[in-house]
Amino acid sequence: MSTDPARLGVVLAGGRATRLGGDKAGAKLAGRPLLAHATATVRAAGLLPRVCAREGTWLPSVDVEEWREPLHVTTPVGSEAGATDPSAAAHPLAGLAYALRRAAEPIVALPVDLPFLPAEVLRALAGRTETLVLLASGGRPASLVLRADPVHAESIATAARSGAPALRTLVDLGAVLLDLQQIVPEAPAHALFNVSTAADLTEAHRLLRT
Repeated sequence: MSTDPARLGVVLAGGRATRLGGDKAGAKLAGRPLLAHATATVRAAGLLPRVCAREGTWLPSVDVEEWREPLHVTTPVGSEAGATDPSAAAHPLAGLAYALRRAAEPIVALPVDLPFLPAEVLRALAGRTETLVLLASGGRPASLVLRADPVHAESIATAARSGAPALRTLVDLGAVLLDLQQIVPEAPAHALFNVSTAADLTEAHRLLRT
């Protein structure tokens, strides 16, 4: 068990975003890219922001240090030995494993596509002492928002190479579930709204106006 609070808030922005035209981090919401919304949440939580993305992924400029995950990674189990597969790095756990190795200290991680996530969530996760804490809602894992220590980096990387489900993997690794309603009792219903498609982006604009 770790006794150190997390200092770093890492925005995971390395996905292919095919359903949003391939530019999720730069998609504009209220005149700002989603990446800017995410890094603002990290700063509001009192954490130092970092952005983790695959090599070759275009990111809008938000004046935050970028951590670039190598594009070519070992293929999933069962593939030809020594082969590489550019698409394999798109697994969300691959970026998380890379961020843990790069940080070499506890981190709080969040996807780039949660513009309504309350900063209190990240602050609460950062202060936990367990080595792996996953955000939940209604007692169930809710999203890839978590606090993790580097001790889990290799196990997470192995799961990414095998294509294992992200949230199930973290639960199987013993993640403690921290419920959103426990952290922010009055959290809005759209606190975990995920922007993955053009329709989601339209809905996010509507939610901002309500």
